Amino acid sequence: MRLQTAIQARGRSPLVKKLRSYWPIYLMMLPGLVFLVLMRYVPMYGLVMAFKKFTMTKGIFGSPFVGLANFEVFWGSSFFWSSFRNTLIINSFRLLVSFPASIILALLLNELYNQRFKKIVQTISFLPYFLSWVIVSMFTYSFLASDFGYVNVILRQLGYEGRDWYLMPHIWRGILVATNVWKNIGWGCIFYLAAIANINPELYEAAFIDGAGRWKRVLHITIPSLSSMFLIVLIINISFILVGDFEQVWAMTSQYSILKANTSVLSTAIYEIGLEKGFFGQAAAMGFFNSALMATILVGANYLAKVLTGNRQAGLF
Repeated sequence: MRLQTAIQARGRSPLVKKLRSYWPIYLMMLPGLVFLVLMRYVPMYGLVMAFKKFTMTKGIFGSPFVGLANFEVFWGSSFFWSSFRNTLIINSFRLLVSFPASIILALLLNELYNQRFKKIVQTISFLPYFLSWVIVSMFTYSFLASDFGYVNVILRQLGYEGRDWYLMPHIWRGILVATNVWKNIGWGCIFYLAAIANINPELYEAAFIDGAGRWKRVLHITIPSLSSMFLIVLIINISFILVGDFEQVWAMTSQYSILKANTSVLSTAIYEIGLEKGFFGQAAAMGFFNSALMATILVGANYLAKVLTGNRQAGLF
């Protein structure tokens, strides 16, 4: 017994030493862990609402159990499938545009020799990320308003008739994608610039001596060096393909009911069903279904990345 206790104590000693040596780092990490537990794990007990007919007076655990009834309701709802389709379409186009846009911007910025101009361009592209979607919606309205919008003013000066853009639902998926790319392209670019900065400069020097031009250096050194990051970011983006940007859609289109058929996404649908109409059980079921589907997509994308690359170390896990 004493020998076993001594062996266990020795096994624990490296961990104890690490905790004592790096306690400031773990202390800095503690607020983030507390926030993660409180905001991500503690609310998970509310998932039982998806299987109950929730009422405010009885609470979560006092409400009657209804099994999969809430799931059957939204599965048979055209409103849910319309929101599901809009979410998939908008996020697919956003992925096709924003993912390469951030990469291209990072590659272009990296090729600028004038560091002052590079910092100015990077700052300008990054500033929109700090704007709330409410402000972005106001900017959009100032451009597309039927009476004083800049677009209609320019059209009238050119001899064309102005249009009421907020009565044209078919263009708003594109507007949502374009504004999202404009707002987030600078943020996405930062990760690639940081990865490019870690590339060994001797590789560029050797390629330059061998006569490789700027385009060949980008094609044969920069891009291959970023392949692992490309893959990780792509997997993450694919896993979020069913996450509708609630703040964007709500701020830019919620005031115009005619646009809902083309712009309502899963997050706004859950908000409307749960908080506006009071069907909390159905809203919880929709959220549970969406989260489970996202987790499945993440695992599938990660597995597919390993299969296609032939590398078991590729991907997130």
